[in-house]
Amino acid sequence: GPRYNTNLATLAPWRRRYLLSFKGTESHPARARASFHHDEAKGVIVVFFPNGHHCMVSTSGSRPYALDRTKRLPQLHADCCARLLALYRAYDYKQLMNSTFTLVLPGAQPASFRLAEALAHGSIPVFFGFDEAILPWEDLINWPALSLNVPVAADFERALVPMLEALARDRARLQAMQREGSRVFRRWFETLDASAGDRATVETLRQRFSFERGRRR
Repeated sequence: GPRYNTNLATLAPWRRRYLLSFKGTESHPARARASFHHDEAKGVIVVFFPNGHHCMVSTSGSRPYALDRTKRLPQLHADCCARLLALYRAYDYKQLMNSTFTLVLPGAQPASFRLAEALAHGSIPVFFGFDEAILPWEDLINWPALSLNVPVAADFERALVPMLEALARDRARLQAMQREGSRVFRRWFETLDASAGDRATVETLRQRFSFERGRRR
């Protein structure tokens, strides 16, 4: 089946342009929390498409809530919306994969291409806001060996970013995490169709039923 772009897969994590990146829509409370912490000077790129919560109506006709022409924005709201949109458009999504860490946030659905894209490009996933969520195929993947999982209540600027800056200097650990991420990507995420997920689901069920049969003997 079709496969992900892996152009940056072999680029060392410590040689990347950005420390941490995310670009998307604000479709979950964890995303709203993260949206306040864009800091280009530190290499933290967190940009969101301006939505109805930000601006009452969108600045783009491509979004459904932009079609209501009966609403008029106050000038302050309009200026804010324009700045958010300009910030969003300033960063190319593919270029943001050139990041040591990729922020993986909950969204409207439990699955996201962003995790697979991060692994495909050799970026280290940082799960943020998955406090009570089960990560994909936990029976098959040792997620702590290749990613970080940060609770949504964590202090982004005083705890998360300093932790990432410190880890970015630990080349041995970064390299080990990247290698494990690449191995997991090739095993379970490499194709864009559903076949990889189907294989992982079948393997999970096989292991669980094998365990149950072993217990009954």
